[in-house]
Amino acid sequence: MARKQRKHSDQFKVAFEAIQGTKTLSEIGSQYNLPPNQFRRREKQLLTEGPTVFSDKTAQELESAAGRETELYEQIG
Repeated sequence: MARKQRKHSDQFKVAFEAIQGTKTLSEIGSQYNLPPNQFRRREKQLLTEGPTVFSDKTAQELESAAGRETELYEQIG
């Protein structure tokens, strides 16, 4: 069975590169055309909140989906 390819947002990629430490903040900034102070914020956000921080789904959508899932399980027994 083939694995589904993951698509990461640019924000996630920037934060991940900052965490890896293989490039300087200036190099990453020039690559993504961003000021270096945004890297620290994204890096901290990634470390504290994990992969859910950059996902497209909001917390409300996730709660709604969980509620719907519970309803469906109740219906099928």
